[in-house]
Amino acid sequence: MFFSIKNGFHSFLLIMSVCFVFQSCAIHHELSEQELQKDLAGDLLSVKDSDVQSLYTVVDNKKFHYLKTGDGPPLILIHGWVCTGYFWKPIMEKLYKNYTVYAVDLMGHGFSEKKLPKNTILTPENQAGWVKSFMNNLSIKKAFVVGHSMGGETAAWLAYKYPESVEKLVLMDAIGLKENFSLIPWYARMTQRSFMINFTPDFFSETMVGFFTNHLMKGKKSKLPDWFVKDVVLQNTNTEEDSKALLKATKEGLFKEYIKDSEVSTISVPTLCLWGREDNVVPVQLAKKYHNLIKTSSLDIVDGAGHLLPVEKPDLVAEKLGAFLR
Repeated sequence: MFFSIKNGFHSFLLIMSVCFVFQSCAIHHELSEQELQKDLAGDLLSVKDSDVQSLYTVVDNKKFHYLKTGDGPPLILIHGWVCTGYFWKPIMEKLYKNYTVYAVDLMGHGFSEKKLPKNTILTPENQAGWVKSFMNNLSIKKAFVVGHSMGGETAAWLAYKYPESVEKLVLMDAIGLKENFSLIPWYARMTQRSFMINFTPDFFSETMVGFFTNHLMKGKKSKLPDWFVKDVVLQNTNTEEDSKALLKATKEGLFKEYIKDSEVSTISVPTLCLWGREDNVVPVQLAKKYHNLIKTSSLDIVDGAGHLLPVEKPDLVAEKLGAFLR
């Protein structure tokens, strides 16, 4: 690894230099929805008997996209910032035989509504309300709920506000606690400043996303699948509308509002806090805090993984989810 978190100043200068060199590399591919979905699905569609469906419902007068596969009790997977339901494809491949798996696209992400009015604010709390409406539309009274990163905070809000709808909860490298922002490396915090955040869509090239992913988001020795960076970039830059939605989701949904400790402590459903030990975005001390606040929780720290646990260690994650949810 050629940059060190300890050497923050030089790392930040390096990041900014790369940013300005590659600023113009974000390209709008203008693929059709069918072409884009086929590209993102990748090997998922070749899993024998998985019968993955790409479906829509309407919540709050806005289209809401989700993937559905499998048979059994309902399991809802909630992705994090700049991802989609397809983020979960290596997990879906392993769980569809035992669960009816729903991998949702949060509002403003993926194939859910992106032409959103200014008064539609993409906070994780609001996202939880839309997931609840999705459940109501499909007559899902109660489900297992798994959330990663920003999706983890969304899942926590869902369990806090609608405990009757959550059978069991998994918080995986979940943001949401107030002190989180102060704990990420300072050069990463700089990307959330107002003067930087407006450049987010311009910097969204495979070079830039790969750079940040490899040096901030994953474990030191982890190898991410080849599709991950390509998918993240493509689904957020395919059209100009995608880039605008990316900017809105970043401004409104990431480290802007937090779930209070007093609210987290009322969560009473069985909960698993599943974390990568090398997570630099949501350090393990926050996993321990979630665990201490939620009295019905257990804590599982995975060695050799960072923030992208579901794609860094999919086999292990699927095994741990299966053991906890059964």
